[in-house]
Amino acid sequence: MAVVTYNQNCKQVTNTLENKRKIDHWNLKQFSGLELGLQSGLSWLEQELSNENT
Repeated sequence: MAVVTYNQNCKQVTNTLENKRKIDHWNLKQFSGLELGLQSGLSWLEQELSNENT
């Protein structure tokens, strides 16, 4: 799961959610929308999905 955050509050909420769901072993990665994270997140997500299909 790729999460693009745009402020500190969103980052903190995502961290809290990730910590609560550790038992599920989510493949979650955060990207900063303020640092062109949208494209990085999309690229990472596409790569992860292609790895699942091989």
